Amino acid sequence: MALHALWDSWVHEHILVPLSRQQAVEFDEVLLSLAYAAALGPGLRAADGSTSAGSLGVIGHDPKIELTVEAGSEVTVHLGVPEDADATIEGNAVQLLEALSLRAPRLPIAEKHRWLLAGLDEAFDAGTYLDADPPASS
Repeated sequence: MALHALWDSWVHEHILVPLSRQQAVEFDEVLLSLAYAAALGPGLRAADGSTSAGSLGVIGHDPKIELTVEAGSEVTVHLGVPEDADATIEGNAVQLLEALSLRAPRLPIAEKHRWLLAGLDEAFDAGTYLDADPPASS
């Protein structure tokens, strides 16, 4: 619940960005909010009964953050990105957080792995990441 509150605060604080006001970028806030945002979509899908399983590496710059979301019937997040992650997204950590929070353009990812970024957009009926059903896990 605390992570949701932190992420929600982050999203609402960034309402100042269009006003050209500088936002403070605190490493711990970005790390925890990015981890939550990356896990939220797969978590919503898992809660809805999804059986898809896979891993998403998240590599953020400025500040430097590397984490992996393991998605399946449960979702876990851990630090570091293994070489064998199913998909990886990389970029400015704040921009990754904004995109995962549906406040920036969608992130490039192979179609077969788009479901790893979906879930929040489905909850908001935004249709951002999925054009079709995700692949079934084997």
